[in-house]
Amino acid sequence: MPSAEGIVARAIAEAGSSQFGPAPFGLGLQRTLEAFARLPLRPEVRDSLHERLVQDLVNRLKIEQWCADHPEIEKQKIEGPFLICGLPRTGSTATAGLLALDPGLRFLRGWEASSPVP
Repeated sequence: MPSAEGIVARAIAEAGSSQFGPAPFGLGLQRTLEAFARLPLRPEVRDSLHERLVQDLVNRLKIEQWCADHPEIEKQKIEGPFLICGLPRTGSTATAGLLALDPGLRFLRGWEASSPVP
């Protein structure tokens, strides 16, 4: 099982930054790794989960760097947002799709969710 420190080190190396921002995450990361270790997972699934943790931390580092490099974004006004919540098979995906067709609205694209920094 990789250590929390090892996962953090990999994320720092990949992102080229070590500034995670003010919110602590170490305890949550450690508890997540301990929970993964208790699950009866195949090695390739466990490896995939560890890779996902690294990528989530890389995204956090990139977001923090983007905000540091572009302080003007703090002054931008955000109106909304619309949050669509629903149980499976209730039409929530169709509702999101319909709202995404409106040129006056901005929706989260799949690629933006996985890699949120331009």
